[in-house]
Amino acid sequence: MENVIFDISEDAVLNLPRTLFYYKTEETLLVISPEQANWIALFNEEQISIFSALLKQKTIGYLFKRFNEENINFILGQIIDREFLSKKK
Repeated sequence: MENVIFDISEDAVLNLPRTLFYYKTEETLLVISPEQANWIALFNEEQISIFSALLKQKTIGYLFKRFNEENINFILGQIIDREFLSKKK
């Protein structure tokens, strides 16, 4: 498998699935996409806020001005690695 590097510009808006289900455990919020037959995990309140901002079509630049870089990179990594982006336009 090839390593793929994604270059996401500051003004990029991610096309996330619109139909999502949420499952809360003691330590994790699972975000489940039936459209993708996939899920990602959020582990703290800031990660939940970042994901919420992405759902509201906020740009990547917006995120980096307001949130912790480590949490942003974690979420973006999950979205890309797990192919969580919507295939629908």
